[in-house]
Amino acid sequence: IDQYGNLHLQINLNKQAFDKEGCKLIWEPKYDSYPNGKFIDDVIVSYYGAGTMSSVKEMGFGTYTLSAMLPTGNWLWPAFWLYPPTTWPPEIDIFEGYSKDTDYKKMKWSLCGFRKKLKAWNIQSCIHVKSGIPTVPAKMPDLDNFNHPPQNIFNTYQLFWGRTVLIFSINYKEVRRITDQKVLDHLAQYSPFMVLIQNQIDGFGKDKFNYKETTPFVLQNFTFKPL
Repeated sequence: IDQYGNLHLQINLNKQAFDKEGCKLIWEPKYDSYPNGKFIDDVIVSYYGAGTMSSVKEMGFGTYTLSAMLPTGNWLWPAFWLYPPTTWPPEIDIFEGYSKDTDYKKMKWSLCGFRKKLKAWNIQSCIHVKSGIPTVPAKMPDLDNFNHPPQNIFNTYQLFWGRTVLIFSINYKEVRRITDQKVLDHLAQYSPFMVLIQNQIDGFGKDKFNYKETTPFVLQNFTFKPL
């Protein structure tokens, strides 16, 4: 927490090894040659710890608001999202950000395909649902929905979750509206959800990632107003 009361979610070197049951193992020198995030000899290693905030209790219908400044660096994947604690999917991504490729100013791809550049970021909202529910494709906002580039200054990201609508906003300007009742009923079936805010590493670049070349994901304020 800095002098202004802002919370910094950082990524640091933190070597961990686990077996297939998820039990932590004592780190051995040979693990230094194992690729990050892949099973070798029934062992999976992670070289980095990622800053994550999770709500203590679940939340449902209402307004979720986060004021934040995105990190800079290669292969970052900050996110502000909701999910039920006992199953996946569904999932509501208020936003996911991708700083992909060889430089965070030269992004080309996101997990959902080719995207136009949003200055240093590909930012998108996304909803994951179980099989049989209509697909909700990822969607990016326009650059003019931001007061300033999201890595340079705080912007406000907001979701209104009601019984008949999901409204995504940036700086209190609506950028997406979902009214498909099948999707909304599906999400409501698993409500309430946990809230996660995290500074993560994109899986495609985890073996090329350098945590020393990143800045933190800075959170200024989070609020939830129940419906």
